[in-house]
Amino acid sequence: MKIKPLGNNVVIKVIETENKTAGGILIPEIVKELKRSISGNVIAIGPDVSSIKIGDEIIFNTLKIKGIKIDSEEYHILKDYDILAKYEKDNNKLKK
Repeated sequence: MKIKPLGNNVVIKVIETENKTAGGILIPEIVKELKRSISGNVIAIGPDVSSIKIGDEIIFNTLKIKGIKIDSEEYHILKDYDILAKYEKDNNKLKK
């Protein structure tokens, strides 16, 4: 993908969710869509973004995103201040 966001803009790819839970319960389409639209992977960042990096998995505010299609793939552009949190992997898991 060749896209370079400007300023404090971030390009993300939305994380797809499963159709059912681990216990086998089917997730309604409206719930799936709501959950899908709040988390994604960072694909590209603008030069003024310092709190995240490419590859981070983030949770973002869904009210201010712009959807785009590039090479038949769907991406979203948002401002860095619309990012609410990022997932961090914990390599120091407690042993039982």
